[in-house]
Amino acid sequence: MLKKGTYTILNTGEFFAAKSVGLERLRIDEEKQVVDRLRSTNGKEFTAINGMCGELAAAKLRNVFPSLGIEPVSSFLGTDAGDTVYGRRIDFKTSLADYCPIRVPTWKHADKDYALITGDYRNSLRYTFRGIILGKDLIREERKAEYKGHIYYTARQDELSDLT
Repeated sequence: MLKKGTYTILNTGEFFAAKSVGLERLRIDEEKQVVDRLRSTNGKEFTAINGMCGELAAAKLRNVFPSLGIEPVSSFLGTDAGDTVYGRRIDFKTSLADYCPIRVPTWKHADKDYALITGDYRNSLRYTFRGIILGKDLIREERKAEYKGHIYYTARQDELSDLT
């Protein structure tokens, strides 16, 4: 079980692994002309690195080895199995703000669950698990909301659960 509010601090080696994989994923996506889906005012490189830090932190919190794959995946084509497969398909979303809701782009599907990790490697390497929601409970028309000019499926943190 992983309780909401549980955190981990990445060590230097874990950060360098996350940075390397995040940047390599970004490079390959750009090389293959994958449509840029990284929506952040912090820039694509930051988003790629911080997202990978969140994925690595989620795996570390559950004592499982993370996927370090760098090949492009697609929800459209059914090749996105989620960030971590551990008895279930989970797509971890990483955000900077401790208080923010989980936001999932509208091209995602209900065939996996979605979890929120918060952290920012520029300030510290501390990443906190904020909770998980079933895909079928998140990917619903009534959960669509606009944020910074884009539409997302959203859920407040009090709607997220512990990971069991």
